[in-house]
Amino acid sequence: MSEDDVAEQAIRRYLQWLGDPASIVDTDAIDAAEAVVRDTTDVIAKLKALSRVEQLRAGDSTAVRSAFLEHAKAWGDANQISPASWIRLGVPPEVLREAGVTGNRATVRASSPRPAAAPRAKAASVSIGQISAHVATLTEPFVLTDLADSIGGSPMTVRKAVDQLVAERKVRRLGPDPTHNGRGRAPIRYETVPA
Repeated sequence: MSEDDVAEQAIRRYLQWLGDPASIVDTDAIDAAEAVVRDTTDVIAKLKALSRVEQLRAGDSTAVRSAFLEHAKAWGDANQISPASWIRLGVPPEVLREAGVTGNRATVRASSPRPAAAPRAKAASVSIGQISAHVATLTEPFVLTDLADSIGGSPMTVRKAVDQLVAERKVRRLGPDPTHNGRGRAPIRYETVPA
């Protein structure tokens, strides 16, 4: 099995587990462990076998999560998966942060100048909740246009979501972007406040 197949299998298994925790349960292993419980007469061996049955019924979510953390960043980058897409499938923002999937474009913007502005297409419809969830994945300072570029949404919706997060003290306003060298006023930078 190739490395990409291993990564995709780890991603698939984690996403399936998020939707259905029972999907990681190995019923054949449970049946075998229950047979040991039935066939064992020694009370200590029976106790250990019963414990094994309970562990198998719970599934090994730690291993599933660890495999996801190991592969999510590289696999997601290779397949152009946005942080917002992970979130829409139920991956918690803190898991994405731990995996290194932040969606922050600030470092890209600072290192390369933006091309001349082209006419913008209508912004994708994005809810304030989706924007808030995306902001929770960011680990570096950002400006409002970073959010619009990475997740979509109208400037008004993005601003409203960030203002709400500032009011809830989940985001901190840092002030004007010191790397700004274009026309007009420098955009305001923000950062997430660690929970």
